[in-house]
Amino acid sequence: MGKIKKGGFYWERELYQSNAFLSLTKNAIKILIAFMDNRKRLKNNSPKGKKKEYVFYNLDKLKLPYALFEKTYKVSRSNIPKALDDLLEKGFLKIVYRGGSCQHDASIYALSDNYLLWRPGIKPFETRHKGNRKGYQGRNLRK
Repeated sequence: MGKIKKGGFYWERELYQSNAFLSLTKNAIKILIAFMDNRKRLKNNSPKGKKKEYVFYNLDKLKLPYALFEKTYKVSRSNIPKALDDLLEKGFLKIVYRGGSCQHDASIYALSDNYLLWRPGIKPFETRHKGNRKGYQGRNLRK
């Protein structure tokens, strides 16, 4: 494991007590932690005596490599897509940009609060695009 950054992040109680959060897999929770930790914040300049507030400014530009999930959060590469699907379906993330098949063309995600609307059995909020199949893909063409 690499060098651990100082500080932490804040989670709203409505997030971790929601039905959607309580139904997440352990790998999805680890990946959600990675996204929450990747938020950038600015301190608000507040008048003297008032509590300082933090404003997050990159909530729609979150881009994390699979290597980070593997190395820092100990999620195997084969489980990362399933965990991302879980977060997308339950409304924690949205896809801003769908990355391509090139090695450095990563997807860009945005945090979403649709998880508050999630209930068991409802239609997924968003799904990842499964690659287009080209050519012969095991189709039984002979009769």
